[in-house]
Amino acid sequence: MPRHPGQGLPDSEVLVADWFYSRRGGLDGVSHVCMLRSILLQLLAKDPSLFKYYKKSYQSSGWADWHKSLPIVFHELARAGSHIPRIVSILDGVDETASAEGPDESRVHQERVSLVNMLDLLSALVETPGSRVKFIILSRLQPSIERALSQYDQVILECMNGEDIEKIVKANVRVLEKVMESPDDDTFKSLLRQRSGRAALPSRSRQFPTHTGVSKSTRMFGETKARKSKELSEIREYLIKHAQGIILWVTTINRELLKRVRKNTFTYAELKAELKKLPKEIGAMYKLIVKELSACHDPEDTIKAWRVFTWVMAATETKPMTAIELFEVLAIPIDLEDAIGFTSDPISSGRMAVESWKQFRRGLYDLCGPFVEIISPVSRASELPLEAVEIEPFFILQLIHQTAKDFLASDEAGVFRTTVESAMLAVEQDKIRYLQVAFPTRPVAYCPLIRANEENWEHNLEKMVDYIDDRLLLGYIHATFSQELLVTFFLSDECPQGLISPFLQILPYETADPIKTVRCSIVGRYFWLACSLGLTTAAENLLNIGSLINDWWEHYEVAIVNAAFLAAIQHEVLEVLKLFLPRERRYRFYRDLHDTVPHQKAQDSIAMRKCKGKSRSHGLPQDPILESQWRDSEADDESKTDTHPSRSWAYGTMTDPEWSRESVRLKKYHSHEYEDPQSASVKAVVLKWALFEKERPFVNNASKEIKMYLGGSIMEGAEKKYVSEAIQRVVEFAVARKGAYINSEGPFTSQEPAQSYTEAAAAFPKRPKLSVKTAQSNFTVVDAPSPESPD
Repeated sequence: MPRHPGQGLPDSEVLVADWFYSRRGGLDGVSHVCMLRSILLQLLAKDPSLFKYYKKSYQSSGWADWHKSLPIVFHELARAGSHIPRIVSILDGVDETASAEGPDESRVHQERVSLVNMLDLLSALVETPGSRVKFIILSRLQPSIERALSQYDQVILECMNGEDIEKIVKANVRVLEKVMESPDDDTFKSLLRQRSGRAALPSRSRQFPTHTGVSKSTRMFGETKARKSKELSEIREYLIKHAQGIILWVTTINRELLKRVRKNTFTYAELKAELKKLPKEIGAMYKLIVKELSACHDPEDTIKAWRVFTWVMAATETKPMTAIELFEVLAIPIDLEDAIGFTSDPISSGRMAVESWKQFRRGLYDLCGPFVEIISPVSRASELPLEAVEIEPFFILQLIHQTAKDFLASDEAGVFRTTVESAMLAVEQDKIRYLQVAFPTRPVAYCPLIRANEENWEHNLEKMVDYIDDRLLLGYIHATFSQELLVTFFLSDECPQGLISPFLQILPYETADPIKTVRCSIVGRYFWLACSLGLTTAAENLLNIGSLINDWWEHYEVAIVNAAFLAAIQHEVLEVLKLFLPRERRYRFYRDLHDTVPHQKAQDSIAMRKCKGKSRSHGLPQDPILESQWRDSEADDESKTDTHPSRSWAYGTMTDPEWSRESVRLKKYHSHEYEDPQSASVKAVVLKWALFEKERPFVNNASKEIKMYLGGSIMEGAEKKYVSEAIQRVVEFAVARKGAYINSEGPFTSQEPAQSYTEAAAAFPKRPKLSVKTAQSNFTVVDAPSPESPD
């Protein structure tokens, strides 16, 4: 139905938003401010016309405190009456909020909003005359929540969710049945044929007929299969009858049954007897599980299980952990001095001997029982059966429920007891131990070193890239550890000399050439190797370490981005570059490359002077004003080139006074006056997708990722002026130097490569023409070599 100002809306139109409180997602997961922001964002996305109720408050608040006006915005919506659709917001897990027992100390918002205040706000919104704003609140029984909402209707879900319980029980029993199944006879026959190398021969044993015409074994196992359906049906009915509406109890019981079934020596009678022995209360169930874990664990497994509990519990206060990060945690050596004395990498040697994430999940269950689960970061659905989801390394670790966290913090947890405070302390000690082993302060046998006076430093650099890529926990430590302590560790006099220090030194460039910035810089060569080999963790780890140093990224940005582009070019993914160029402008090559060659020494001199003057720009001109003058100039003769200010910049013939003026211009360009807020994000996307090229299709994923960074549009606004031209320079020169060019139909079209490009291409082996089709245009890479090095 079309809307008209002042006209009421039909009751049938409803906007639904939701929020799930969870301490397993860190402090933001239990923040009431985050909840209000999320609800508002969902409403605006579904109905942009609601923005008028929010616009005034947003414009009257600064960027740092606009969230304080959120209650005002919701009051505006409540007073809008029939002019807006009905709004229903579902808030789940309200009892898990930090404010249920104390203040909300979100490190992001630095404010205190109590649970009672939040519930009072919701009550006021609902009670506003004519309000169309409603809330559905889901929570465990808790006195403070019951008192605040006593005047509203309540539903006891365990009396109402029988249908959901039945679905979950059936799904779990199907998984149980799947685990029970053994390979059929045909599988064994196939294995026998493979082992003998010939078809199986008929048996020479005497065949005795039976009354039914089938063997006794066939009849016996057939009866077992027939009985399985009946026995599983009884187990299913028992679970449905005793669930009492508690999904957690159902999933926990099923995991215990799975553990017993995997032994392959069970009988149905024993399985049902064990089922009836299991407690019908979740608290008693936890006690039984802890008792069994304590009985079957040796001291080493007990330490591992306690370490898992501490890290996962500490993650609820900081940042969720992934499966691959916990995998690395379990490899942290206990004895530091003993580990540093190893000839092989003690962290790699200490990792679990598993060959798949499915095995890792089973090993984790053997250590911790059902207390810790691995879930998808997208769905966060813990109701699915344990074996029904394929595990990925980026899946999230969490405690199965808030009740599990409460139990582990109690004395009933026995040797596994850990509180949030003790977990945080133990994790901090583990992080320090990990850094000391991974980045030792003295030369050790397992750690590669790079020394400036070594002739084979490039070979050692390859080992270094592999080594740093194998430090799987460094990113998590960087995100959750004290930045001051990290600075002290990596930048103090006792920092890992010879391992990280060569990458942290800010050294002047000796060239401004895009290829040479990669080749002659140890940082550029490092990132070229990481991008070429698809070693994402290696790049992320060095970026994290470099971020501890002021101006490190600004200094090496050109070398790093050039390295990413060069790796993309060498792997024939040039089509992605068009995503960073404005659509409505036609792409145009700069003047022939040979025009810049006579001026290379002067250009190098400019780069050196820029380093001495501590300017943070390197390579070709980056000032948008100067660059536009240069690009629009039609001067071709040498004398005019030297007098034109922007060409003087490019060719390095500036006088010192001119240099000073342009230096000021550069500083403005890198200040907020000229800075493009999206440029860093775009360059990060380029680096990211160059790294992932080895694993997934480049163009489609890159397009999706860039759209996410740029808010749904590719290269609009300021990006046309800054980022696209900077990327264009890198592409042109890198492509030209490597003997390839882009031939495109559509939004941007290049000219044929100049004679100098053709001559450069002739120096490389001829390769078949590679055509890549995209949604917008066709790209052709001609004579594009795949060199082993950017040299």
